Amino acid sequence: TVDTTMVLYQSNSLARIQTAYSVLNTVGFWLPLVAITLALVGVFLNTNARKALIGFGIGLTIAMLLGGAAYGIGRIVLLNELPPDASAAAATALLDQISYFLRQALWAGAAAGVVFILAGIFMGPSRFAVGVRGLADRGAGAVQRQLAGWGATMDPARRFVAAQATGLRIAVALIAIAFIMAQRYKTVELVVWTVVGLLVALFVIQVFASGTTQGEAPGSEDSSAPQPA
Repeated sequence: TVDTTMVLYQSNSLARIQTAYSVLNTVGFWLPLVAITLALVGVFLNTNARKALIGFGIGLTIAMLLGGAAYGIGRIVLLNELPPDASAAAATALLDQISYFLRQALWAGAAAGVVFILAGIFMGPSRFAVGVRGLADRGAGAVQRQLAGWGATMDPARRFVAAQATGLRIAVALIAIAFIMAQRYKTVELVVWTVVGLLVALFVIQVFASGTTQGEAPGSEDSSAPQPA
C-alpha cells in the first residue's frame, strides 16, 4: 500500500479548466467535420472543381503548418515561463504527452492537404497527369483482359460499373474522407493507408470499367481526355 500524493498541477480554477478542456475536446471532434463538409461542398459547386480542390489542399496544408508553428512557439514560451523550482524535464514530458494527439492531427491534416493537391494535379490536362492516368488505364485493361482469358468476363458487373464509374469513384472517395474524419485520433499513418485503400478501390473500378463486351476491345476509351482521379 502506497500512501503518497504527487501534485502535478494546483489551481483554484481547476474545475473551470476541466470544463473548458471538455468543451474543447468536443469541438475538436465536430468542427473539422463541419469544415471538411463545407470545403467539399465548395469544391463540388465550383465551376472548376479541380482548381478548387488544389486550392483547398494548399489552404489546408498552410493552416496545419501555421498551427504547428503556433504550437511550437507556445511550447517554448510556456517552458521558459516555468518557476525556478519547477522541473523542466518533467514539465516537458507532461506537455509533450498531453499534446501528442494534437501534433499528430496537425501532421495528418498536412498530409491530407498534400493528397488533395496531388489529386487535383493528377486530374489535370498536363502531359504528366495524362501519362499517369493512361498508365493506370492500361494496367487496368491488362488485368481485365487476363481475367477474361481465364473466363471471368463478368459482363453484367462490367456494364453496370462502366455506366456508373464516375459516381462510384466519387462515392469511394467520399467514403475514404468520411472514414478518416470519423476517427477520434487522426495520424499520418491513418491518412496514408486510407489513401492506399482508396487507390486500390479506384483501380478495381477501372478494371471493371475498362472496355466493353459489345464490339469494343477493352481499353479502347480515349485515355488522352482528362478522367476523374
